[in-house]
Amino acid sequence: MSLNLKYVKDQSKKALIDLSKKLQSGHARRMGGAENHFAMFQRLKLYKSYYVSATFDRDIIDTQFLFRSLRNVIVKNPFLAVTSVTQEVSYQVKPRPNNFLKVLDQIKFDDLVWDLRTELKGLPDNKISENLNHRELPYEDGNLLWRLVLIDNNTLAFMTNHIVHDGTTAKNFLHDFTQEFNSKDPVFEPVDIKLKPLFHYSNDMTPNFIIPKAGEFIIDYTPPIWFYPEFLLNFLIVTKFCDQTPRLSKEVSKFHLFNISNHQISQIKARLSQNSNNGSRITLTSYIQNAWLHIGTTFPLYKNNMKLSNIILPIDIRRYFPPEVPQELYRYGMNIAGLGIHQYPVPNLQWKKIRQLDRYLKKDINSKKSVFGTGFMISEKFIKHKHLDIDFPNSSEFNYRSGTLLTNIGILGLENFGDGGGIIL
Repeated sequence: MSLNLKYVKDQSKKALIDLSKKLQSGHARRMGGAENHFAMFQRLKLYKSYYVSATFDRDIIDTQFLFRSLRNVIVKNPFLAVTSVTQEVSYQVKPRPNNFLKVLDQIKFDDLVWDLRTELKGLPDNKISENLNHRELPYEDGNLLWRLVLIDNNTLAFMTNHIVHDGTTAKNFLHDFTQEFNSKDPVFEPVDIKLKPLFHYSNDMTPNFIIPKAGEFIIDYTPPIWFYPEFLLNFLIVTKFCDQTPRLSKEVSKFHLFNISNHQISQIKARLSQNSNNGSRITLTSYIQNAWLHIGTTFPLYKNNMKLSNIILPIDIRRYFPPEVPQELYRYGMNIAGLGIHQYPVPNLQWKKIRQLDRYLKKDINSKKSVFGTGFMISEKFIKHKHLDIDFPNSSEFNYRSGTLLTNIGILGLENFGDGGGIIL
């Protein structure tokens, strides 16, 4: 893409020089296609944020420990210090050029950490989720694209608007933060967290760091011919038959939490192992998806003519990166695609059906089908004559919606969270 800066919102000489220098040094770049879609969701106020939380086996609220731990994680992973550079683009410009990303000049403790302990105190878990899910991370120049939320003395959350951070980022952050927090010598020189930056561009950027490329520049997203028949058939089902429930802009969300203990997880994993065959272990995702479709028969999950539920599974595309790509560079970032599957209700939860779904999912994942779906949506052919900010809301996909998003990014085990056991994210 062209690096034309004429649409950049802040046209001050200082801002343009800063962006130009960072583009030349690799400390700024255009957003990738998938990143741009989530930026569009922010511009249109269609998506607020999501979070992943973790409860620790001891207090984690000491501001000095927090400061040092956060600083170490960010300095080692400067992609956590990026912000968006917004643009003003008239609706006549098609395609709309993607916004930019750049590393911030500095981050202060209060810019990043939201202490909501007083506000959330005494609330049940589902109300805490409701409170956090309704919070917005303002999509503006100079603002971070994530926050660290203090829920109580033992619980924190990684919250993001998803533009450049995904569930794997949250998982990796919790892992890295825990290691930093646990490794701190209790005797150290305290700092004034109001004055000293968590991150300072001039002092903390290493010469060899560059903002990692977006995923579509690492692997080929171009859909092959065999991909289109099923994709177009599913598209027809979604737009013409399946989704009959209009989106209600003022509809109130409902939050329910299901707590699964470590013992129950162990039991489920044992059953998965017992019922696997042909040397291929059934995944937890396949089990959860069938269980959800089974439970859906007891309440109105299937509100469309064909009684289909559209299940969307986020797939971590890092699995497809070639071996020469440094994996550490992509521990943080938004490297995800979605695998959509239309399924009928599951009246009886049977291992035969679970195995069938498991084989289907693994086949689709191995064939990179999720990447090709995303590739179609961000392809030049699809967006060439579109200004997404106006064309996307007018599409039938936007006006009608149904289905389920299932996210299973793994289990953090005992080695990460002490004696409290693992946690499912």
